[in-house]
This record gives sequence, structure tokens and C-alpha cells, in this order.
Amino acid sequence: MVKTIAVLMLAILMSAGAVAEEKASKENTAPQTDLKVDNMIIPVLMKEDVQGYYALSFTIEPKDQTKIADLLKFGPRIQDAVLHDLYVILPVIWNKDEQPGLEAMKKRIEKVANGATPKDTVGQVIINEFQITDAKKQGLDGDRKGG
Repeated sequence: MVKTIAVLMLAILMSAGAVAEEKASKENTAPQTDLKVDNMIIPVLMKEDVQGYYALSFTIEPKDQTKIADLLKFGPRIQDAVLHDLYVILPVIWNKDEQPGLEAMKKRIEKVANGATPKDTVGQVIINEFQITDAKKQGLDGDRKGG
């Protein structure tokens, strides 16, 4: 009888702890205030060769917090539009001596994001991570002529 009561008390305490933990995690979850796009990698393809890669992640803040729902709703469209635009435009503007930098990338993302959302939704674009890799210099060009 004592064992049964002890087991029941233990079960009650464990379930109460789980409920309290779940309630605390819900209270600590802040609402999303921006759109984060992580780990976007875009190859620069020219004449069937990889010239380089752009790796970036960015955050888009809404024009004002009343627009956050629209920004999040159009998040997948923004990601697709940015990926498509950069995939198409980077080979056009890539130069072996100079590649488009951080400011050019930020302006391009702002333009594309504004085109993919309702008017006055997109506020500021913040580039969190940005890296350019020149495939030829790094030996990542996948040279098919060798070997």
C-alpha cells in the first residue's frame, strides 16, 4: 500500500513538473519580430563552370511591427525570389578581378524583397553572414578537363 502511494505521488510530481516546464517555456517564447533567412548558398555558374560561391544569411525587419504578419506570410516567397534573382544576376555581374560586395548584395536583396511583398512591408535588410569564395583560387571549380 505504501509503495502504491509513493508511486502515485511520484507520478503526480513528475507530471506537475512537466506541466510547469511547458508553461514556463510558452511564457518565455517571444513573438517573432523579423524574418531570418539562414544559410543561403548561391553558385556562380558561367560557361558550364563554377566561378565561385556566395554564402549569406540575412534578416529582414518590417517597416513597422504592424507589418510583421505580412512579412512572415511572404517569407517563403521572399526567399525564393532572392535565391532566383541572385542565381540569375550573379553570373552577369561577376568579374574575375572584382565580385559584388556586401553593399551591392544588401541593395539587391532589399529590391527583390520589396518586389515580393505588399507595399511598405519591408523595412531594413541586415546581412548577418556574408562570404565570397572564388572557386578557381580555392580549387573548387570542379575542372572536368583534368584527370
